[in-house]
Amino acid sequence: MMSVELLLCEDNPGDIYLIEDSFAKSKTKYIINKLTDGADVMGYLRQENQYRYATRPDIVILDLNLPGKHGFEILEEIKADSLLKTIPIVVLTSSKAKKDVLTSYQLQASCYIVKPSDLKAFLAAIRQIENFWLGLVELPLTE
Repeated sequence: MMSVELLLCEDNPGDIYLIEDSFAKSKTKYIINKLTDGADVMGYLRQENQYRYATRPDIVILDLNLPGKHGFEILEEIKADSLLKTIPIVVLTSSKAKKDVLTSYQLQASCYIVKPSDLKAFLAAIRQIENFWLGLVELPLTE
């Protein structure tokens, strides 16, 4: 069975726990790498310094409001990099601001999901991400 590499860029420990727990209950095997600081994301993706052995993720779940570097900057850098731009980026954030939604899509986010504040709805959203992005869609998986 093939495993799916997921890069979770999230600084809220509660959200990290819920997302990991949801994916752990899946039939699919996930390798979830977590970064809590936006400043580390590009180093990880480019396998620089302490991340030289990092594996390329099949999909990135990105919170916009990260310390160190905002999600918009990360999106812009990923999509400007010819080696990284095909990685799907799921923006999962608490912002409902129309400007944030528009900017994310202008920066070529694959989709924009507002984190539900209700626990049941949050877990349902994570299952929907899995069902769609990791069940229905063909990802540009690397060998």
